[in-house]
Amino acid sequence: MNLCALPGCCTAAGIAGGALLIRVQHFGQRSRLLRTPGHTPGHSSLLVKLSQMGPAILSGDAVHFRENYDNEGVPIFNYDRAQTIASIQRMKQIASNLKATLIIQHDARDIGKLPEFPAFAK
Repeated sequence: MNLCALPGCCTAAGIAGGALLIRVQHFGQRSRLLRTPGHTPGHSSLLVKLSQMGPAILSGDAVHFRENYDNEGVPIFNYDRAQTIASIQRMKQIASNLKATLIIQHDARDIGKLPEFPAFAK
């Protein structure tokens, strides 16, 4: 689905650092969808800019464990190996450029960086 085709959903879209960035109103002006194909053809991750924590990338299924991220390892069940590696490299570049915290959502070590519900990261 093209999110920018939804009325009032996106305020801007563009390319930065090789990643498609889309400003999504539903997440506010401080968030961007990052196109990170590989796990699936249309996979996206989320970049959020929090007032206290700073920038954070929520990987979704782009990366499953820290070891996959560090070593650019690709699970056999991913849709496209080359796209997965390119997405990992893109996330690394964005994280480096923005000094962002990467949250690998399948890795308990990263989930532990976030406050427990009902609290939330700020």
